Amino acid sequence: MAAAKALANMTKMPVPEAVSKVYPDRTFEFGPNYIIPTPFDPRLIFELPVAVAKAAIESGIATNIITDFDAYRQQLALRVGQKPLAKL
Repeated sequence: MAAAKALANMTKMPVPEAVSKVYPDRTFEFGPNYIIPTPFDPRLIFELPVAVAKAAIESGIATNIITDFDAYRQQLALRVGQKPLAKL
């Protein structure tokens, strides 16, 4: 459920320029034609894992408790070969 909610929230946020470069002939704006972020949206690697980790911690099912989600986002960026993220 946390991943679904994170996806839904992402569609309402401005789409990164990287997505527009992959799809130069399309515009992405929340509505009937854009309800799920594209697979090339770089936010997927940060938003979904963080939302799921937070939900797991809150529910008590997590075995690894994350206390610094900014550091966790940085680790995720490095895992996929991206530059470190700006502080959120």
